[in-house]
Amino acid sequence: MRLATSLATLLLAGCSVLVQPTEDRVRCMAGATDPCPSGQRCVDGFCTSIPDGGPECGERELGCNGIDDNCNGTIDEGSDVDEDGFTWCAEDPSARDCRDEDPTIYPGAPSDPPCDGADNDCSGTAAECASGQFCHPAGGCRVPDCSFVNGICSSAERCDVTTQPPTCVNLTPDNCTTDAECASAAGTICDPVFRTCMLPRQPGEACTEDGQCDGVRAGARCFETAALGLRSSDVGDAAKVCSRACCTDTDCPSGTACWAPGTGARGCIPVAMIAAGPQGAPADEACGQASDCGGGACALRDSPAYDRTTRWALTCGAPVGSTAPGAYCTSPSQCASGICVRSYCSAACGSNSDCIAEDFCSTVWLSTADVVVGVVQACVYGYFVNGSGEHGDSCLTDLDCRAGDCIEGSCVDVCCTDADCGADVCRPSRDGEHWRMLCQER
Repeated sequence: MRLATSLATLLLAGCSVLVQPTEDRVRCMAGATDPCPSGQRCVDGFCTSIPDGGPECGERELGCNGIDDNCNGTIDEGSDVDEDGFTWCAEDPSARDCRDEDPTIYPGAPSDPPCDGADNDCSGTAAECASGQFCHPAGGCRVPDCSFVNGICSSAERCDVTTQPPTCVNLTPDNCTTDAECASAAGTICDPVFRTCMLPRQPGEACTEDGQCDGVRAGARCFETAALGLRSSDVGDAAKVCSRACCTDTDCPSGTACWAPGTGARGCIPVAMIAAGPQGAPADEACGQASDCGGGACALRDSPAYDRTTRWALTCGAPVGSTAPGAYCTSPSQCASGICVRSYCSAACGSNSDCIAEDFCSTVWLSTADVVVGVVQACVYGYFVNGSGEHGDSCLTDLDCRAGDCIEGSCVDVCCTDADCGADVCRPSRDGEHWRMLCQER
């Protein structure tokens, strides 16, 4: 079983093996010599049969086991996926690459800008705004105003967004404070910003707060336009639009479709915005796991519909390759899903329940040379995530968590819809120029 637990509590120093009573695989820690039986090697914390069947040189490096598996004179090549000079399994924790798929993130990186949600220098925490400033939805730090920081206006005030900067002004007799006060106007709600009775905003319409969106209790939220890869030609200068988390089109209201542009986020937006690619090709249906696609495959593709953001995304269609999840791979083209994560074919997932018991659903950065071409959710081996922290447990870095996501000191699980999150909700969380769908407090 490959379930990640705290290796420090299981392994002795040096060269050792342990057999857990409930497990059928032998745990190990490679040292000067490999501790595993003949025909096996210590690979990523477990004694594993050598693909070529022999104890001598293999055809390729198996990665992060302290052995020159392919006898080319270099140990553990391939353990620095993004080739930034830092490996994801360095013996010194302070020298470990906390995001080995992104070459701009590594220990001691010179720039760690605030408000991008990323720990760019692998210090354990993301940079914050200066005292008295907050992160604005459009990006960057700003002095707070009532248009983007809740609680500035009192219950007797509303936010006047027609002024610059938006300011709190006293309520007038025409203003409302609760939805009940709008009962005389059928279908209207009390807008939490303007404090006037208004029709709720529909998917794709500009918003500043969740409470402005139609059906917020059914999952409608106010998502950042950058998360959904939307352009000014789609939404004007709106920093946020109403949407809701989705795995596939069936999770979306009538007239909308699930849009997954490869930014790492996904949400329901009007079909008119995404009905066709630049050449008029129909947009492929987004998916979160294999079951979304009937007899097809939920796989990583460079669809014409997504050229608008020049990113790759998970959509339904024919398998990319023939190799099943869990098997060895050297190229994404070998895998049915089109996703090869550290020498293993992976599978698309919306949550942990879509993965086999010893794997976890995690955010995966897909890179070509020094460019991140897509951010998707895929099943990864627990050891690769490198932590045992469950949803809600305290953490310092992403490597402390089973799903590989540490936000504001707590481990959080990835998600596809609100149903994956229990009492929490599923929504995009910024991570640098990219995003992750994470379970967060309402």
